[in-house]
Amino acid sequence: MKNCVKCGAPMNDADVICQNCGTNNAPQQPAKKANKLTDAFAKLPVKTQRIAILAAAAAVAVLVLVLLISALFSGGPEKAIDTYFDATTKGKYNKIEKLAPKDYWEYVEDEYDFDVDELVDNLKDNEFLEERVENYKDTYGKNVKTKIEYLDKIKADEDELDEIKDNLKEKYDISKKSVKKAYTVAYKVTIKGSEDKDANFGTLRVVKVGSRWYVCGSSFYAAEQFVSAYDD
Repeated sequence: MKNCVKCGAPMNDADVICQNCGTNNAPQQPAKKANKLTDAFAKLPVKTQRIAILAAAAAVAVLVLVLLISALFSGGPEKAIDTYFDATTKGKYNKIEKLAPKDYWEYVEDEYDFDVDELVDNLKDNEFLEERVENYKDTYGKNVKTKIEYLDKIKADEDELDEIKDNLKEKYDISKKSVKKAYTVAYKVTIKGSEDKDANFGTLRVVKVGSRWYVCGSSFYAAEQFVSAYDD
């Protein structure tokens, strides 16, 4: 048994309405706590509320755009290998700078007294590299295309990553903290032209430095081979 909250008359436990005075004895829901921020927003003029909502939406849109651009430009392990093959088999020397991080190119400038722009200009007129590109055309014919299929990738363990960090720090003074992870990527590359077609299998190691990935052997080999081909 229970009693009415208003008149005190006895009631059955299952009853909600008091038979004596008609008072609703249903449990009252606790009042929601006031939200100062919500209350303050509600008191703003409608025009001001709309401007605030639009500003918040614009901020979210900018953040999404920044994240998207970052993802597109940083790419992944596969993107680094695509860039490597563009530079090495297609003669796209304008992509050479993307084969290694900024710290590496600073090392090159200090060590060899030329920067990456000078390197690219020099390679455009480099007979050895031009002959290599021409050999592809002679072997495979016109409209040579390179297709890369990625078969597998194995993440470097902690010991391997520490060794990479030590090597890059010792040779190029690249911060160990900036070296995030590394993979060995297995791939199949198919080179096809109007006259011939060939397929080869191989592996390349890729290392993430900062937010970008680079093809990297014991050194930044993908970039090193072009630096060593520089002709004074």
